[in-house]
Amino acid sequence: MTTRNSSIDSIRTFAVFAVILIHTYPFLTFSGKIETYLCLLINQASRFAVPFFFIIAGYLWGNKLKSTELSGHMFAKYFLRVGMVFIFWCAVYVLVPNYNHVPDYLPIIKQFGLDGFLKVTYKRLIYYYENPVTFFFQGTEIHLWYLTALLSAVSISAIFIKLNLRKFLIPFSTLLYAVGLMAGSYAATPIGFSMEFNTRNGPFFSTLLFAAGLYLSETNRTFSVRHALSLIIIGFTLHMFEVWLLLSRYKIIPIQHDYLIGTLPFSLGFALLALSKPNLGGKNILSKIGIYTLGIYAIHLVFINLLHPLKMRFQCHIIEIIYPLIIFLLSLSASWFFSMNRITRRFVT
Repeated sequence: MTTRNSSIDSIRTFAVFAVILIHTYPFLTFSGKIETYLCLLINQASRFAVPFFFIIAGYLWGNKLKSTELSGHMFAKYFLRVGMVFIFWCAVYVLVPNYNHVPDYLPIIKQFGLDGFLKVTYKRLIYYYENPVTFFFQGTEIHLWYLTALLSAVSISAIFIKLNLRKFLIPFSTLLYAVGLMAGSYAATPIGFSMEFNTRNGPFFSTLLFAAGLYLSETNRTFSVRHALSLIIIGFTLHMFEVWLLLSRYKIIPIQHDYLIGTLPFSLGFALLALSKPNLGGKNILSKIGIYTLGIYAIHLVFINLLHPLKMRFQCHIIEIIYPLIIFLLSLSASWFFSMNRITRRFVT
């Protein structure tokens, strides 16, 4: 039985809460300068989260390869597990209406009638049937892109490993990362270019992060907390410098940034922090919650979609702080509930 790294689980808890902060946009609707800067800081400081998940996924997959050679069965088992999680949550989000962009529930009922939920679901199914590429790379809700991006990363990594081209994986994935940046956050700059495809999805960023995790699982180097904190500080400083540069020179809205150059060392620092102190905190509450990270990540937008109109009715500073915590606790409770059932446990842990 593999011993869990309690530090990884603890930082997973921080990371999944950071994802919730990204999707709840604290203080975004306030016009004051302090609130604007606070919204920006919270949003960008949370950007380590999903990259951290990719790095740790690569690290854990690399650890499995230490004890067994990569086989078609091993790859298929991993691919099928992630794919089934993706399909399950896609089905859930087709059935849960997204109220994030309406001030109240009534417009849906007024527009589509009392059976509006079924009509909205039907229209969404037709949309994804007519746009299969969008479905494959993003799913039926925006955050499910993580799962297909993970599948892209593990598939590319497996190909390089099986062809004995492992040494070329990092250079190739670095090229993908560069293309993702130039067609993403840097698209409006002289070195950028536009694509109809959102490079946040797919293999552009996830492959390098996953490959970095693989490298960490293979290297014999030891990393200290000082190394980890240095990377976090340097990475976040670079990340925020890029945010400022892109805003001041090219008028690119900061909260649109999913990945920048500094995002890589920023998130890598958190991974090194977990690996440098594998038992940091021991079996604390954070490490116990970390077991449910997948479920919290997958289900939190259900509660955001349902509660957003209610939140908009009670706009005040304290609500901006409490709301993400409520979403987190509801998501954790739902994940724990699903984990009690043998059938649904695989979709939340």
